[in-house]
Amino acid sequence: MKEQIIELFKNLNTEFIMNFSDIGLENYVEKIIKKASIISIIKNDILIGFIAYYDNEPNKEMAFLTMIIVKEEFENLGYGKSLLEFSLKEIIGKGFKKYGLKVHVENKYAIRLYEKYGFVKIERELNFFYMEKKISQ
Repeated sequence: MKEQIIELFKNLNTEFIMNFSDIGLENYVEKIIKKASIISIIKNDILIGFIAYYDNEPNKEMAFLTMIIVKEEFENLGYGKSLLEFSLKEIIGKGFKKYGLKVHVENKYAIRLYEKYGFVKIERELNFFYMEKKISQ
């Protein structure tokens, strides 16, 4: 899976994703594989999208969405929405109180998606909004 995630990152054509050197990208992917929960969509043995989120806080106060990516040719087909929904079901089932994320201020499509699912802008940090969703139990 590591190689497929790296390949997916390298083929992204967007200004909203951090720039990584090859070594930095490999280290980042290793980190999310080891420490984050990952839900992926695979079609014909090809990774077309995934969501990675941290849900390992012991007091279950906050889960954090670190990355959601869908391969360009599969965008606008509902895969991002499905990944977000699956992650929400998982963290709700685990009893988390909040779900946080950071999104580039110019990524209007993602911001609309997150707002549709109840995330609200809490603050702006440089070129990113920190957004949060309170989860009712």
